[in-house]
Amino acid sequence: MKISKVLLLSTLVLGMTPAVHAGDNLLLTGVKFSEDTNYVDVGAILPLQGALDDTGFRVRLWASYIDFDYDRKNASSVNVNGPTLQAAIGYQWALNQTRISTYIGSVYRNFSVEKNAGATDLDKRWGIKLQGEIDHHFSDSLGVAAIASHTTNLDDYWGRVRPYCQYASGIQVGPELVAQGGNGYDIQQYGIFVQGFDLGFAKMGASIGSEHNSRDGDNSAYGGVNLNIKF
Repeated sequence: MKISKVLLLSTLVLGMTPAVHAGDNLLLTGVKFSEDTNYVDVGAILPLQGALDDTGFRVRLWASYIDFDYDRKNASSVNVNGPTLQAAIGYQWALNQTRISTYIGSVYRNFSVEKNAGATDLDKRWGIKLQGEIDHHFSDSLGVAAIASHTTNLDDYWGRVRPYCQYASGIQVGPELVAQGGNGYDIQQYGIFVQGFDLGFAKMGASIGSEHNSRDGDNSAYGGVNLNIKF
């Protein structure tokens, strides 16, 4: 993965970010890696009404770069890599112990497939993405967060569930279950995560676990690190 591509994606997201009130917005970035996949992303959530925890409309901008092995039917896998850009409008409902968000937006991707790979179904560029999120607190120390999305035309899906225990420091710890897939891949991840380490300028999180590829039956370890920065 070329550092220049990651920096370019970061610049694109930040360049699309309008002037906003400091502290009312969230910048998210992270890396995730496994035997078959390397992934880096940067995004921004920009409330159009109130602050991050308030009810109202919001904008979600996202850029990512992925490098993965594409499993072809009755043939050896080939390497695929490239960027994806997303822009979406959404709405959040902030209730007493629950936050619910929904988004709809456009997705553009540009994958490069290994030479001599023959015809693949990864040449589609555009799609419409639908995403839903929920974060519910059962008590001051117990909660669950879930995200699910589907992109039309590209036929991609992604979902994650995280039950967690939250400490007085704000740190969350718990198991995570991730399911993602599309044309050429179906992956499930089972692991643990820690979120909320205070670095001063950002909150840091990490995850680690086991990954299963339903297409080829492979099992491997995965890991990831992320930063959440209010600005």
